[in-house]
Amino acid sequence: MKITAIAVAGLLGYSALLIGYEAATSQADVRPYFSDIEDVAPLFGINTTLSTFLLAGTALLLLFAALAGPAAAPLRRRNFLFSQAGIFGFLAADDRFQIHERLGWHLGIADHFVMLGWAMAELAFIAAFWRPRDHCRRATGLFVAGGCLFAVMFTIDAFAPSGAFLRLSLEDLAKSWAAAMFLGFGWVAARDYVQGVPQRTARHSL
Repeated sequence: MKITAIAVAGLLGYSALLIGYEAATSQADVRPYFSDIEDVAPLFGINTTLSTFLLAGTALLLLFAALAGPAAAPLRRRNFLFSQAGIFGFLAADDRFQIHERLGWHLGIADHFVMLGWAMAELAFIAAFWRPRDHCRRATGLFVAGGCLFAVMFTIDAFAPSGAFLRLSLEDLAKSWAAAMFLGFGWVAARDYVQGVPQRTARHSL
């Protein structure tokens, strides 16, 4: 399958790049790319690890559904799955590698404005490909819940004072809960799509 070949080629290229870098420099130079995530706190970065895992899992589920679903399915639904796999995969990378923070610093603007750009791209995908009849109520509910929690995270990040009581916990946990809702959506939507379950009438238990 083409996607398998792409994945294998990507992993081979990644491996060759790191091996070549160590060969050209030293073990000390390449170590930061292989080092464990550690600190004096045993669970250092646990919430970022969790949200990245949930977002990446959502992307993988939706990509699988788009590639393995019935060939007769409407192109619009397949395009929606591809678009969401892309956006959630990108958000997972953003969460892990601080893309919007770094971009905001380079542009000289607050990083939440960059995140707003990601949100606008997602709204464009939804406007282009989302149709309520294509998804059961549970999938729609989980998707909307994830979007609302993302909005809560964005609002806290953009408007709450940096030293406000519980600001950090509420902002980051809203992100994790949003990612969990999106993973639930990915699971239900992918299962329905692959099995060809009638979307609006389907009932589910997660």
